[in-house]
Amino acid sequence: MKCPFDIENKKMVIPFEEIDPYNSQNILKGYVNRRQGHLYGALWITHVNGKLCRQFIYSAPKQHYPFDKDKQEWIFPEYDTIELYEKLDGCLGYHTKIKTNIGDLPIGLIVNKRLSVKVLSYNFNLNKVEYKQILYYHKEKRIRDFLSLQIKSRLKGSKPRRIICTDNHKFWNGNRWVQSKDLNIDDNVYHYTNQLPYEVKQIILGSLLGDGSICRYSKNTRCFRFQHSLDQSEYFQYKKNLLGNLFNECKGSIGGFEGSKPNRRGTSITNASISDFIINYCEVNNKKTINKKWINEINPIALSIWYMDDGYCNFNNKQRPRAIFNTQSFSVKEVKLLKNMLKNKYNIISNIYYDKGLPILSLNADSTEILFSIIFPYICKSMKYKLPKYYEKFKCILDGITFDTYPSIIETKVIKIDKDIPSHYNNYLLYQYDIQVEGNSNYFANNILVHNTCIISYNYFDIDGNKYLTYKTRLRPFLGKSQYGNFFELWNEMRDKYPKIDKLCTRGYPYNFIFELYGKRNKILIDYDVPLDTKLIFVVSNNDGHIISPNNVSFSYDTIVPMLNGWIENTDILQDDYLHWQDRLENELNIDEDNQIMKGKEGLVWYFIKDGACKQIKCKPPSVLKYHWSGDAIAYESIYTTAINAFENFDEPSYDDVVSLLKEEFDDSKIEKSRVRIEKILGKVLFDKKYQYKLAEDYKKHGFDINKDKVTVMRFFGKNYPKSQAHRIYNLLKQYEEKEG
Repeated sequence: MKCPFDIENKKMVIPFEEIDPYNSQNILKGYVNRRQGHLYGALWITHVNGKLCRQFIYSAPKQHYPFDKDKQEWIFPEYDTIELYEKLDGCLGYHTKIKTNIGDLPIGLIVNKRLSVKVLSYNFNLNKVEYKQILYYHKEKRIRDFLSLQIKSRLKGSKPRRIICTDNHKFWNGNRWVQSKDLNIDDNVYHYTNQLPYEVKQIILGSLLGDGSICRYSKNTRCFRFQHSLDQSEYFQYKKNLLGNLFNECKGSIGGFEGSKPNRRGTSITNASISDFIINYCEVNNKKTINKKWINEINPIALSIWYMDDGYCNFNNKQRPRAIFNTQSFSVKEVKLLKNMLKNKYNIISNIYYDKGLPILSLNADSTEILFSIIFPYICKSMKYKLPKYYEKFKCILDGITFDTYPSIIETKVIKIDKDIPSHYNNYLLYQYDIQVEGNSNYFANNILVHNTCIISYNYFDIDGNKYLTYKTRLRPFLGKSQYGNFFELWNEMRDKYPKIDKLCTRGYPYNFIFELYGKRNKILIDYDVPLDTKLIFVVSNNDGHIISPNNVSFSYDTIVPMLNGWIENTDILQDDYLHWQDRLENELNIDEDNQIMKGKEGLVWYFIKDGACKQIKCKPPSVLKYHWSGDAIAYESIYTTAINAFENFDEPSYDDVVSLLKEEFDDSKIEKSRVRIEKILGKVLFDKKYQYKLAEDYKKHGFDINKDKVTVMRFFGKNYPKSQAHRIYNLLKQYEEKEG
């Protein structure tokens, strides 16, 4: 494995050799990348406990603005959707049923009686449905035409769903919101269903490459089944456990071929999500056929299932191992697609050989090693014999995990549109009704509080295959325990407050979880109403560095730790909408000029999603930007907050350390013009930190509490420190008490 960044760049790549504070028996050696870009903050671990053990760890990438300082040029990423908020207009007829936390209720009843129910809504950012409060109830005399829409049902039964609504009521068509008057027959709309998690889709893909088969009950109904001999009962149980309630075991049998052995067998449940997935990815003309869409979806989980089902390898002392896939049930054309997929996605080279005229895939020795290095985390214990003995010490990361469907939305069709409303509805169409539903959080959508401490989880392995969980800040390999800021202890408080965080971050491998640590005790520029708390803000795949919204990976995060919620922004006028949100943020910001503290939201992040990839754009109110971009030189407040932030990543930041952080916001020319200012402010911050440490030592030694006995405390420090510094000493002690409190 080669390091993906240039370790010879001494300015931007910093070597480290440190003890892991969460696994104190381990000493790690390697490099931290400080160069801007998608590898910003990444780790290249070379040694664990003095033994060569190369591994790469992605960090949290930085966000950027969509404009230059003078807003002369705006550049937004390409996107299919922007995750921010959802706003619906239009009204419904009285009898339109709304899903609530107490059952389906007519919207007219909800509005007329001002029922304090929660309404089921869909969070586009998190890809899940959730119950939210109603903020406003709307009723007015009918002023628009009503339409009757019949929608094809994707739930049990075939009876269409009828919706009576005004002609401007909006429906989501998969790309944008469309008014009902603009809908046509066969247009796509979406309704409630249970969706498959990503891992289950991979199990289906891998099983159907291997021992699995498709069951067809009707034109649009599918499930899948598999069976294994009793000799492979543990493997059958492993797959059954992963699928949980999605799979039913039936009575075993003996195959009809000569020499067949007793087996265990079972079939998945039948629902719209499984049927749609199999039809869309695994069939051509109603027949199981390997196609480009199928192979493009394959990831290491599917590869591992395929290998455990239909792969084997001979291990002997005469030659290096060479893996083989039994692909005799597929056509030569299909096997060539598999061959090309292995090469293009994983650089695995294979050749097609023929056994009695039927194709099989054989890998060379080097590619066999690549295959094993990719799939070993997902190989269960009973199938370890298919791997070299080296991998026997690694535990399967899917052991003990069961996947299930989650509530979501699914595509369906408009099958009929009528302007003539059935007569028995007429008495209920004198009025039109609407409700406005609460946003998905008491925070703005996906806002990332960028001036707080970013805590990043990651897992690494030692030479014996033991996996360890630890945490880091953006530019350090571990959480620091320096005298200037004890992020190690602050984060331990969060681990005590949310005791399942470690389990989440361990089971979530190979994902790195990005948390924000915020509050009065971790205050820099923005003041918060809580002493100390954390939120999960996003996830980074350690396979490729892609940013992932938390619920796109099927773990129940919201029961483990709070996380940022969001909604979708439906706009084609990006610049105007961006400025609108800046004004909105500015109106909610309270500024204390004397103490240089702001209270409110420092900004938010727009997620631009295109073909599943995610790019983050910062949006901050003008008052915050003023601190960053005022004048020819960098503003005092920007340098000061950056110097404070530097203590997250460096024990005693140098000028170059602060500059490396300033480069996230400013060009080299502006930084050079600010050199003297940066040096002076950094010197002041370093002095303050050291002064605060000395004060803290005396404060702790005498057991003082400035909140309970200010007079005694200040009398002592007045005698032992310069009286001219009394006000400064008081503020430093208050800050220390807040951090320790």
